[in-house]
Amino acid sequence: MRKRILPLLATTAAALAISLAAAAPAHAGTNGDAGTIGSGSFTANAGTLFFAHDGEIFYVEDNHADGAGVIAYWWIGSTYQGEMYNGGGANTSKTFNKSVTDGLQVRFQVCVSDNGSVKTGTCSAIRSAIA
Repeated sequence: MRKRILPLLATTAAALAISLAAAAPAHAGTNGDAGTIGSGSFTANAGTLFFAHDGEIFYVEDNHADGAGVIAYWWIGSTYQGEMYNGGGANTSKTFNKSVTDGLQVRFQVCVSDNGSVKTGTCSAIRSAIA
């Protein structure tokens, strides 16, 4: 009887080891957001940015009828990736679908841009999320 149990135990242990090795850990991405700072004639949250980790999508939103647009900058870790601009006017949102490897840190900042001039006093702090 012992000779029959040992192969069964070995087969069961091998199957268990294979299933544990094949199971990937769950990915825990995070969403993030940022809003502009009130400065001069520009109100707080005149521009906002929302990052959705599922799909790596940025939403750059112009929330105020002030004649200015909204510009956002983004990084993967510490590597600058570029800018995203919404000049569509008040109460508009522009979508930017980016490709970021799951698990990497995405950093971003949003500012008011008036006639091509970034109003640095309105720039949010640099925020982060995980793709």
